[in-house]
Amino acid sequence: MGRSVSQDLRRGDGETSSGDLNRHFLDPIARPLAAVLCHPDRELSAIESALIKIFGPIKAKTSPHLFDHSTYYCTEMGPKLIKYHLVFDVVIKPIDIVVLKHETSRLEGELVKLQAGSFRRVFNIDPGYFTHAQLVLATHKNYAHRISLGQGVFAELTYLIEGRNWRFLPWTYPDYKTDEVRDFFKKQRDLFLKETKGQRPAPGSRIPMWQLMKPKQPASEQE
Repeated sequence: MGRSVSQDLRRGDGETSSGDLNRHFLDPIARPLAAVLCHPDRELSAIESALIKIFGPIKAKTSPHLFDHSTYYCTEMGPKLIKYHLVFDVVIKPIDIVVLKHETSRLEGELVKLQAGSFRRVFNIDPGYFTHAQLVLATHKNYAHRISLGQGVFAELTYLIEGRNWRFLPWTYPDYKTDEVRDFFKKQRDLFLKETKGQRPAPGSRIPMWQLMKPKQPASEQE
């Protein structure tokens, strides 16, 4: 059986050779968000308090609106559902969305035990983030257009920046195509750009890749 890539990268001292490269790269920064779907009788202040404990303080949110784009969740959550979007006043790394997705899934499960009544679900929470260039949602459902982040979490690119506005993709959810939602996230992106000016690392490495990949010479050859 051939060696795996991870075996090839791993050195005898237990560290990965890619660790030498990591210091040459800077992770992009992002602002986390969450979309909340629920029955209009639910108490939104309770879910917001729980989300603040997971994400941090709320920076902005949309007004709840009737979610009539799909009946997918009605069997589990009841009819005439409402949905709204929140942005949190913190900065994260995109990979942090894996932990945030697990935390929001845990929260959904806890709320079912407390408030479900005759329904199987109380809230549906879709966490995500946006950077200067994209808006991404996290999900546990795998499809062809989603990228695995590990630990059962997949990333779905929902918006891509084009010029100064968000561009839809073929799979972008209908509610994200509405003027209200897109304008909300456009405004939040504009604020994010202003507030993080000078903090966002440039794409790629700080030095040419061919130099990063150049094998080190043994000490005896350098003398």
